Amino acid sequence: MSVAASLRNESLIASFERAGYLRLAPAILQPAGPSPEYQGVLSALAGSDPKAAHALVADLLSIAGTTAVGGRSVGEIADRFLEQATLGAQASFPREISALIEQFLAVAGTPDKAAAELRAFARNAHVALDAALDRFESRTGVLAARGIDVNRILFSTAFGRGVDYYTGVVFELHDPQGLVKGQLVAGGRYDGLLTRLGSPSPIPAVGFAVWVERLARLRSAS
Repeated sequence: MSVAASLRNESLIASFERAGYLRLAPAILQPAGPSPEYQGVLSALAGSDPKAAHALVADLLSIAGTTAVGGRSVGEIADRFLEQATLGAQASFPREISALIEQFLAVAGTPDKAAAELRAFARNAHVALDAALDRFESRTGVLAARGIDVNRILFSTAFGRGVDYYTGVVFELHDPQGLVKGQLVAGGRYDGLLTRLGSPSPIPAVGFAVWVERLARLRSAS
């Protein structure tokens, strides 16, 4: 995979992990063109292995005597250079992809309504989402079977938790009456987190954080 393709994929994936960032994907993946002095370097790096390109830029910075700038290490500076300069040299972000992203991010409502809209979206866009939507609807069914009123759940494709270790559903619980601002409970699924912490194999996991002081204020307000 080329430097540009690798950075595009990483930037797009990161956009999915943060609420509202995916709407900025065209700008993220197609920033302003690089400075003219970068053009020669970019031509030399075009199509090269990302790790080799990173090592080359880091070595050049070290030779130039750069050790750290603004708290960033040489490696971090090299990452930033490759991300900004390489992506800026690419062709414009396809308009049809931008339109699909906007359509995707417009889906919101109860789980059943959202699932129906996403199936229609996938069918029209020729995107394979059946397996993911089957799991989504199965989860909704399990919640309903446990006595949860799923019609009180608001699903939104534009929602994200802003933490990159989540690998599945993410959620927040809020006071529907608005007596307390901010989430009361927030969390999600992170099957890959423990491997990042040293586990030799993936371990399915779901966790959440509770804002106890907000629950206390809510109890006092009610």
